[in-house]
Amino acid sequence: MALEKLINKGYEIQEKVSKSLKTNRRYSQVLHFAQKPEEEEFAQLSKVSIAALLFVGFLGFLIYIAFYYLMGR
Repeated sequence: MALEKLINKGYEIQEKVSKSLKTNRRYSQVLHFAQKPEEEEFAQLSKVSIAALLFVGFLGFLIYIAFYYLMGR
């Protein structure tokens, strides 16, 4: 009985290790194809990200002001 538990535990560990290796293989494939962006591309992405952040912040501020005045201060 104890030997069966030990064998089953070994199979469980083996399955976990196999799943982990498959996951790591996927990540390594993604990293293999990933590239460092060029300076111009990075600058453009930064500008777009900052513009989107400011737009969402401004939209939230407008909603806040609207509710502030609609609810009666």
